[in-house]
Amino acid sequence: MSRGWVLAFFAAIGYIGGVLVFGALKYLAVYLPAVFQLLTSSWFLAGLVGMAFSVGLVGLYSVLSKPANY
Repeated sequence: MSRGWVLAFFAAIGYIGGVLVFGALKYLAVYLPAVFQLLTSSWFLAGLVGMAFSVGLVGLYSVLSKPANY
């Protein structure tokens, strides 16, 4: 697997996870600060936040680990 496919896979997982997590938080938005209300105002935006978080974690892992030969 190339590094691009790995990032695409984790981006998809992160997008789905972001939609699920922030979608669940949407129902708790009354108790959350305005920043979280903004993030949960759109399913698409929530997915992008999750995708960015997931890709960021993979990027951080690839930077901190020794170069892998995919």
